[in-house]
Amino acid sequence: MSSRRKFIKNSSTGLVGAALVPTALVGQHNIPDILVVRSAVEKGEWGIIRDLFPLSHQRAYLNTGTMGPMSQKVLNTLNEWNSKVAITGEYGGYEPALERIAEFVGANKDEIAITHNTTEGINIVAQGISLKKGDEVILTDNEHVGGALPWLARAQRDGIVLRTFTPARTTEQNLELISDLITPRTRVIAVPHILCTTGIRLPIKEIADLAKERGLISVIDGAHGPGSMDLDLEELGVHVYAACCHKWLCGPGGTGFIYVNEEVQERIEPVFVGAMSDLGWQLDVSDQRITGWNPTAHRYFYGTQSASLAQGVISAMDLMADIGVGLIEQRVLHLSNYLTQALLQADLPIELLSAEEDASRSGMVGFRLNNVDHQQVFQKAMKNSFRIRMVPESGLDSLRVSTHIYNSESELDGFVAFLKGLE
Repeated sequence: MSSRRKFIKNSSTGLVGAALVPTALVGQHNIPDILVVRSAVEKGEWGIIRDLFPLSHQRAYLNTGTMGPMSQKVLNTLNEWNSKVAITGEYGGYEPALERIAEFVGANKDEIAITHNTTEGINIVAQGISLKKGDEVILTDNEHVGGALPWLARAQRDGIVLRTFTPARTTEQNLELISDLITPRTRVIAVPHILCTTGIRLPIKEIADLAKERGLISVIDGAHGPGSMDLDLEELGVHVYAACCHKWLCGPGGTGFIYVNEEVQERIEPVFVGAMSDLGWQLDVSDQRITGWNPTAHRYFYGTQSASLAQGVISAMDLMADIGVGLIEQRVLHLSNYLTQALLQADLPIELLSAEEDASRSGMVGFRLNNVDHQQVFQKAMKNSFRIRMVPESGLDSLRVSTHIYNSESELDGFVAFLKGLE
C-alpha cells in the first residue's frame, strides 16, 4: 500500500491541481426537477442525471468506488446547515440521520451508529468483540486496507488467528471456500459485500445464514453497498454491516455508519466511549463507575456530531430514493456489464478479473492488460481524462473501473477506444 500511495503522489499531482478543478468552484447551477428526472430515468433517459451533479464534463470520472462526487443538492444542504450552525450556535441536527439511515438500509435505528467511514466501523467490531488467543476469524485475501488492518492489529495484540481465502468468481465456489475454512475455533466471518479489488459481489445472505448455522458472527465490509444496490439488512440477516456514505451514496466525505444487530450488541463491547455511550456514570471519591452501556448500537458513537454532515447524508439518501434505488441498481449493473462486454469483444490482450455470473457482479470491473504495465495504463488514462483506479492490493497489479448513474455508455466506449490505442 505504501508503494501505491507513493506512486499516486508522484504520478498524479494534477489530481488536486488546477488542471482538474473547474475555475468556478462548485457554483450554483440549475438542478432539474426531481419529478422530471424520475420520469426520464423510468424511460431509460439517464443523461439527465449528470445535470444533478456539478461534476466536471472535462473528463470521464470512473472512480466512484473510491469517492462519489456530491450532487448539487447535497452541496446546498451542507452550505445551508453550516450557515445555520454558524448563525445560531446550536449543535443539534444530526439525530434524524439515524432514522433515515436505518430506513434506507432496512434496519431499526437502535441498530445504527454514526461513524466517519467503513474502517471506523470495522474497528469498532474488531477491537470490541470478545475473542481470545487462538480464536479464528475468516477473511478474504483481497481486503481493503481498512478491512485488513483492524483484524491484523487484533491478531498481533491478542493472538487471534486469521484464516484467508482467495475469492472465486461464482457464488457456489465462494460459499464452499468459506465453509471449508470453518473449524471449531472459528468465531467470526468477516468479508466484504463487494471486493474493492475486482468488484466481485459475495453471497452475503448465504454467508450470514452459514454463520448463524455454525454459531458465528458475520461482519460485512459494506463500503460498496449503499447507493449501488437496494439494501435490506434485516432480510440479508447479517450481524454487522459497516459502510460509508462518500462512495456510491455520493454523500459528504467523513460520513458512514455501522449496523449492529441487537442479537450481538452485548458481544461487542464499546472500546472508545463518551457521551451517548453510557446509561450514567460517577467519578466521586467513593463512587467511580459506569452504570451501564446504552442498550442500543448508539453505544458505539459519542460526543459532538456534525449536523451539516448528517443532514448531507440525509440529502444524499433522499436523492437516491427519489430517483429510485431499484432503478439505480439496474443502471449500475447495466453500465458495468456494458463495459465488461465491450472489453471482452475488443481486440485487446485483456484478463478479466471481475465476475460474469449475474449474482456476483457489481458496479466495478477489474482487469489487466497483459501487454502494458498497469501503472502506465493508469498514467496514460489520467492524461487522457479518464479517472480510474490502480489495484496493487494482494499483488493484483490491475485496474478498476467504477460506473455510476452519472456515467454514460459513450464514456465507456471512449475508454475502450483509449485502451485499444495503447501501445
